[in-house]
Amino acid sequence: MEEGHILTSGAHLHAERRPNYWLRLSENLFKRWYLLALPIVLMLAIGVVLAGRVTAPYKATGTLSASSNPLVEGQEVRGTSIDFFESPAGGTARLINERLQTDAFIERIAEAAGLTESIEAGGLLLDDIRSRVFARDIGETLLTIEATWSDPETTAVLVAVTIEQYLDFVLTTVSEDAEAAVDFYEDRLAEATAQAADAGLAYDAFVRSLPVLAADAELPLSDQLQLSRLNDRVINAQSQIDDSSAAIEASQLSVIQSRSEAGKTLVMIDPPQVPLEPESTSSTQILLLGAFFMLGVVLAAATLLLSTRLDDSVQTAGDVETATGSHVVAAVPRIKALRPPRRLPWKRKSQPTRSALASRLGS
Repeated sequence: MEEGHILTSGAHLHAERRPNYWLRLSENLFKRWYLLALPIVLMLAIGVVLAGRVTAPYKATGTLSASSNPLVEGQEVRGTSIDFFESPAGGTARLINERLQTDAFIERIAEAAGLTESIEAGGLLLDDIRSRVFARDIGETLLTIEATWSDPETTAVLVAVTIEQYLDFVLTTVSEDAEAAVDFYEDRLAEATAQAADAGLAYDAFVRSLPVLAADAELPLSDQLQLSRLNDRVINAQSQIDDSSAAIEASQLSVIQSRSEAGKTLVMIDPPQVPLEPESTSSTQILLLGAFFMLGVVLAAATLLLSTRLDDSVQTAGDVETATGSHVVAAVPRIKALRPPRRLPWKRKSQPTRSALASRLGS
C-alpha cells in the first residue's frame, strides 16, 4: 500500500484541481438547474411588472427648414455660431438643444406651456421638460422639434413654444447691438433736449435783461458777444437733437432689418399637430424585459460560480485525490439493491468535507 501513495508538488495539485472544478461546475449546473433558474424567473417577473407600468406617451413633431439660416453666413450672432463641418439643419438643431440645457430657456417654455404652477407645486421638474423636448436634423436643411408628454395637447404646445422661444432668442440676439444703439442715442437725445431747453431759457432771460435802446443805438460789445454765445449754444443743442434723432431712426431701421432677416432663420414646413393616439411602448417593454433577463442570467451565473468555488464536499474520486494527495486505487459503486433504508431528510448524514476526509486518512 505504500507504493499506492504518490507525493506531488503544489503545482501538480493545482493542476489536478482545475478539471475537478469545471467538472463540479457542470454537475452543479445540471443537478441544481431549478435553483439557478430562480433568479432568472425572479428578474423576469420584476421586468414584467415594470413593463406593465410603462405608460404610452404622446408625441408631437414640428418640421422646420433652415435653408435660409443667417447664422451660417451673413449676420454675426454671438454665441450661435455653426461649425464649419455642420450642415445648416445640424447646426441649428445643436443650437436649440444647447438652449434647452439652460434653466432660463426651459422656464420660458414652461411658462408659455402653462406648466409653471406644476413646477412651483413640486409635481414637475425642469429636467422633466428638458428630457422630453429635443431637436434633430433629418437632412441638410430640414430639422424637427420633437416632444413627448402624457397629455396630447401639452405635447403639441411644447413643440410650438420651443420654436417660438428659440426664434425670440435669435431675434433678440441679432438685434441686440442695434437696440443698444437706440438706447444710447435716446439718452443723448434726452440730454440734448434738456440742453436746448436750458439754452433757450438762458437766451430769453438775457434778451429780457437788455435795456431798451434807441433805433440807431447798438448794444455794447460785451452784450453782443454774450448774445452770440447764447445763440450758438441753442444752435448746437438743436444740432445734437437732430443728429440723435437721425441716429435713432437709423438704429431702429437696423433693428427692423435684423429682425426681418433673422425671421427667415427657420421656416415652418409642418406645424406641430395634436397627436390622436399615443406612441407604442413595445420597444421599451422589450428592452426592459431583455435587461432584466440578462440581469437574471448574470445573477444565476454568479451564483453557480460562487457556490461551486465554496463547495468543499467530497463527491468524486477526484475530490479524494485532491484532498489527500493520493491516487484512488478503486471505487466501490453504489448498488441500489444494497442501499440501506431511506432516511428522513433531517436524519441524513451530511457528506464529509475535504478537510475532514484528509484528517481522517491522516489519523
